[in-house]
Amino acid sequence: MRHFILGIILGVGQAMAETIVIHLDVNGTIMAADPVQGKTSEIAVTHQLAKKTRGIWWEGLPEMRYQDYVERHLIPGPEADQSIKHKRRALYLEFLPMLRKQQHPVLQATQEKYDELMVALKNQNGPLYASFW
Repeated sequence: MRHFILGIILGVGQAMAETIVIHLDVNGTIMAADPVQGKTSEIAVTHQLAKKTRGIWWEGLPEMRYQDYVERHLIPGPEADQSIKHKRRALYLEFLPMLRKQQHPVLQATQEKYDELMVALKNQNGPLYASFW
């Protein structure tokens, strides 16, 4: 569940004894897991890497983010279409296995970033990141 704990200060030097918990939808910006959407930390990290990693995904195409390749070349169409959205997510989730299978040039750096993010997550108290990047 997404939340920030906010302490409220009242008056000069008087701290309020209550804590307010605010729930925010941050769309993967700092949240590494989302039980509501069925995302584990591993799924969320893989998804973010797939959306941000740049490379050449098809001979003859320029370098671009994998997300752009998926949205422009593999599964074009509006994100509002749930069928398109689910197909894209399926490709994002297969991102690391696809890199391994193809022995893609970005595999090593991407795997290292995945491992680094997973270690950072396991060393924290909860699934919040200060930032993915």
